[in-house]
Amino acid sequence: MGGRNPAQVSAGAEHEGAAHEGGELEGAAHEPAVAAVAPAATWKFQLLADREAKWTESHYWKDFAVGHAWIRLLNPAGGHDSWGYWPDLEGGFGVDTGAPWKSVPGRVRHPDNAHSPTAMQTHEISAEKAEKVTEAANAKEGSPGQYNLFTYNCTTFATAMAHVAGVPVPSYSALAIANPNSLFAGIEASNQQKGLTPMEQPLPPPDEGATKE
Repeated sequence: MGGRNPAQVSAGAEHEGAAHEGGELEGAAHEPAVAAVAPAATWKFQLLADREAKWTESHYWKDFAVGHAWIRLLNPAGGHDSWGYWPDLEGGFGVDTGAPWKSVPGRVRHPDNAHSPTAMQTHEISAEKAEKVTEAANAKEGSPGQYNLFTYNCTTFATAMAHVAGVPVPSYSALAIANPNSLFAGIEASNQQKGLTPMEQPLPPPDEGATKE
């Protein structure tokens, strides 16, 4: 969710320039997503999640490794753009781990390349829908409002943009709280139904030698 304070995210920020797996494009030269392409051309909307740790792992609670969710647009000309919602860490505002329910000033990172995805869903959308997503994400960037770990966080933002894009949104909440872990699980389950891994790679064939019960 990007909810750690500046000291807690300093280590994660070191990954900004790291190479990414599974089709991650953030290390490439940043290009505006809305390029001069034909209106009927097909764009791609990606819903991305990074599960840093499972709920049951001590790393999740000890290091506040809550993960992150964000979006990316790919245009037919090869350009890409991404957005993600964070506390305004650059302004010195991070989630207080002692009082995580308190709201803090928010910030849209554009592009957002602090995390590498561990789960993703890609959908083809029209240029018109891509423009609506760009307008909505940029509007939030211009007026980011308040970040709250429980009521409006990175997952809330990312799934809201998916609704703007008009694409199916997998399950993304637990106990009515949107969070990257639940989004990861939702993407994993949805992709599995399509024969894909969380990172949209083909699942290995079933072991034909396994004994059936």
